[in-house]
Amino acid sequence: MERRDLRTDELPVNAYDLVSCRALLHQVSDHAPAVLARMAAALNPGGWLLVQEPDFHLAPTTEPEVWASTWKALIEWGHDNGVDWLIGRKLPGMVSTLGLGPPRAKTDVQNIRGRDRGALYFRLFFAEVRDRVLGSGRLDAATLDAATALLEDPNYWTQCWMMTAVWARKPPT
Repeated sequence: MERRDLRTDELPVNAYDLVSCRALLHQVSDHAPAVLARMAAALNPGGWLLVQEPDFHLAPTTEPEVWASTWKALIEWGHDNGVDWLIGRKLPGMVSTLGLGPPRAKTDVQNIRGRDRGALYFRLFFAEVRDRVLGSGRLDAATLDAATALLEDPNYWTQCWMMTAVWARKPPT
């Protein structure tokens, strides 16, 4: 298995039938166009590119207010730190510039219910970023704790994020 830093390392050209990533580009958003270009160049003629990225623009519109406020702060904090939690909406346009065939896209809204797998993911995420987000001053502990508590309530449902998948085929030679 090879490891590469797609922000800086080249990939072999015309080497793969499928190149795919999920939830990567939003973490390296400043490098996303270059990463996508490297991924497209790595495709064999007739090969497929498949990328999937989140878009959290729904989150600041959800209820209750502590959940919306938490996500508003997280999106802003992420932006300050090179993370684009809104990149999913940009993905089809980004892929369309790569010289591949016409891209296709599908976006699914994810439902999260307290105590389910999605809720566990966000509890772990909130715990991971807690000190950094609170230290940024964008969010206070009481609000984050209240949002985290919602994730323990099996009666709490939210639709705070979407996942966009975009795929395109490199023209055969």
